[in-house]
Amino acid sequence: MGFSLAAALLISACSTSNEETPTSEPESSSNSSEQVVPESSISDSSNPEDTNPEDTPPEDNNPEISHSDIEDSPSSNSTFDLLPGFYPDPAIDTGIVSGTVEASSLTGTDSTPTGACEGFVNESPDHQINLRADFSYLSLEIDSASPVSLVIVGENGDRWCASGSGPRIEEDAWSQGSYDIYVGNPDAPESGDRYELSISEINPNPSNQFGSAPFQEGPPEEGVPGDSFGQGDYQPINVAPGFEPDPAIGTGNVGGPLLATDVTGVADTETGECQGYIDTTADHFLTLEQPFRYLKVQAESPSPTSLVIVGSQEVWCFTGNNPFIEGVWDAGEYEVYLANLDGAAVGERYELLVTELE
Repeated sequence: MGFSLAAALLISACSTSNEETPTSEPESSSNSSEQVVPESSISDSSNPEDTNPEDTPPEDNNPEISHSDIEDSPSSNSTFDLLPGFYPDPAIDTGIVSGTVEASSLTGTDSTPTGACEGFVNESPDHQINLRADFSYLSLEIDSASPVSLVIVGENGDRWCASGSGPRIEEDAWSQGSYDIYVGNPDAPESGDRYELSISEINPNPSNQFGSAPFQEGPPEEGVPGDSFGQGDYQPINVAPGFEPDPAIGTGNVGGPLLATDVTGVADTETGECQGYIDTTADHFLTLEQPFRYLKVQAESPSPTSLVIVGSQEVWCFTGNNPFIEGVWDAGEYEVYLANLDGAAVGERYELLVTELE
């Protein structure tokens, strides 16, 4: 795949130090104004394998799911600990529909904004979610052979209920805290079929969060590069040198409600200004399992956008048509954001390309 050059960054890494000491020289691009291109501080004889990258990224930048084992019993009492950007997404667990307590007695109400509290649930929750930060969107869905009652009770007093075939509860704002999940029988106080619980923060219509018109989307074509990194928007990308398929591809919509400068804490970086509006969590979590002697991260979109990359010790931004950042990269976790330059709203579609091809 060809790339239209916009900007280049050689991110310095040293086998004996994490400090970056680039020198710069100008380089012009046909698609953008002249940029400063930092030279790598690694000599040609350096070996990435001699470095000592941390094998485990910092906890806040590696929001993996942890939950207890599930038992094939009416009440499983499994627990999820979740941070924004968790993966795999959706988080999935299973159980058996059951209950002897009326759902309305448990919640203290017959109806909620998401539906009526019907049927019978267990005294103890079947699952618990511990949200370790606020979420801008989260959905919970039950898949079962027969109708079920889904009940969610938050420690802050929130109550949500939904009943029927494949009930789904989704909200645009979830506060940090614990939530009890009950999966019951809508018809009688007895056990029912087996079910699967899916928890996801992938919004099928994310533009509605900010009042923009919805966009049309669908799964990527079968067999296109990037399939191994998961279908759907805003997927995490984990790569090591020699990864395939190359390029790894991520998709989504640019934009969000927050100024890029407020999120990054800086207005200017080595590669340019941090401009526009980005989302409350990274559009993609890019995990480099080993150092790269060369890697390019490029955003392609119909309109100019700002590519914002946040590492453990540095921030890089560049704004323009199809901006990219390339060079030597340390192993670790990077947050990637795509900004909307027109305002605090979700904008046009983008494609994020991660490649080793120069």
